[in-house]
Amino acid sequence: HTTPSTTGSRGAKDRAVAKLHDMAPDIALYEKEKRRVGGVTHGGRRSSADLLVPHPHPPPTTTTTTGTKRRSASDASDSDDAGGPGRARKRAKKAKPTKPLPPVSMKLLLTSYRAWVGEPKKEDEEKRRLRELGIVVVTDASQCTHLVAPAIVRTQKFISALAYAPVVLASDFIPHCVQLPRHCAAPPHDLTPFLLRDHAAEDRLGVRLLDALARAHANQRRLLRGIAIYCTPSVHGGFETYKAIVEANGGACLPFRGRLGAVAIAALEDPVDGGDGEHGAGAGEGAGEGEGEGADDRRSRYAYAYLLTGDSREEKKVWARFRHWARQNDLAPRVVRPDWVLDAAMSQLLQWRAGYEWEEGKVKGEGKGEGAE
Repeated sequence: HTTPSTTGSRGAKDRAVAKLHDMAPDIALYEKEKRRVGGVTHGGRRSSADLLVPHPHPPPTTTTTTGTKRRSASDASDSDDAGGPGRARKRAKKAKPTKPLPPVSMKLLLTSYRAWVGEPKKEDEEKRRLRELGIVVVTDASQCTHLVAPAIVRTQKFISALAYAPVVLASDFIPHCVQLPRHCAAPPHDLTPFLLRDHAAEDRLGVRLLDALARAHANQRRLLRGIAIYCTPSVHGGFETYKAIVEANGGACLPFRGRLGAVAIAALEDPVDGGDGEHGAGAGEGAGEGEGEGADDRRSRYAYAYLLTGDSREEKKVWARFRHWARQNDLAPRVVRPDWVLDAAMSQLLQWRAGYEWEEGKVKGEGKGEGAE
């Protein structure tokens, strides 16, 4: 036997190896695509548009251990689309018809009311019920028509609100309104049983609430108008408290820190002719006690500058500077306890007592007033 020639086969092998070498990148890419989820079907990577096309044969439903059928996501979406907007409206909960709220007939300002302290849920529920009766709770004294308090208290809200002559009610007015039957859509017409009566506090403070409200109605928030009033920032009760009280009574209260070049001068105005009626009750009442202001005194009070201050060491440092500054501006200085403005606002009557004024050399704590709470 003769051995066949291998020249041709060797050439074929060389060509095959060369061809495989050329195909190596394609083979590597193919192996990589095989490992990717989805493989190389459909000619390579599927586009996002292809993924949105529903499969011609949806996956079968599966049965859970409880025997209920679980629908595929595509089935669920198809059924929802098939139902249409009408079915969606049918499944939606029907909104309960809201009862129209009555117009606001009473604006309450609350002070020292303890029933809602630490009870935000109760507060919200009772405020909603009050609103159904035409009652809204406000926080600004200038907006209130009625003031609710457990007693006569020397708080900023109570004293500021008196300048607006509101109806002052006891705290039990609120639970009474909350407990009214649902068919009631208005607060009680007769408020006489709920009017605040606190004879003990009236005797202690020397104020009659009804008289103070009558004066407030006559004063029309002009009790402190035109009087230069200043206040030390560290006064007991805080500068903002006295500023709110003074402004509620028509005045302006400015801070005094002892820097004379930075002191603003309060706007002063002369008393209007015939306007002393706003303080007329004070003239008669004060004359009987020997502590009130006569006609000349009421006019001369516009020539005073008042500094509301305590008697702490820091506050005493500015007393001399205030007196010096007032005299430079042709004003008679009065360095006074905060009780002066608190008593005036509580009684709606300007009165002057010697005990109001601090004197140099006074011992700390002597004759010290309570201040605003």
